[in-house]
Amino acid sequence: MEVFNEIEDQGFNAIRVTFKPIDGKLWEIKFKSESAGYRILYVLLEQDLMVWLHAFSKKSQKTPPKELKVARKRMKEVLK
Repeated sequence: MEVFNEIEDQGFNAIRVTFKPIDGKLWEIKFKSESAGYRILYVLLEQDLMVWLHAFSKKSQKTPPKELKVARKRMKEVLK
């Protein structure tokens, strides 16, 4: 998907992509494709090392609690 390449090449300057803090070290990437909107929950381990924890199709304005729970669990494992 071209969005992934754009994030890899441009980082936080990627166009058509929104980076938003969620809670502490947990962040969110929001973007739209031709068919739907998507969100990726991630954590930064180093300046150039982003670990994607959970991705899902966007269906509402707020991030659903069950999606946050999955990402937080994975983040704890990654940060150990």
